[in-house]
Amino acid sequence: RRPVPGVFNAGSRNGMSKAAFVAEVRSALGLGPGDVLAPVKKPDVPRPDDMRMDSGLLERTFNLKMPELSDEIRKALAMGGY
Repeated sequence: RRPVPGVFNAGSRNGMSKAAFVAEVRSALGLGPGDVLAPVKKPDVPRPDDMRMDSGLLERTFNLKMPELSDEIRKALAMGGY
């Protein structure tokens, strides 16, 4: 095998906002919307609205299919005994 030059992002096939991530965890744990409180305060430092990274180049170059984030959340929670 020859080395493949480049910079590759490795992550899930799809991304989600922090709020969607919390909602997914809440759902996987069988909790309702009132069981988890969202922060009211915005961060003190500026941040981009969307910080997801694209793993498409990695998938295409190495013929991979990265996992779905929601599937990985459920697997991680199952491994922790939740």
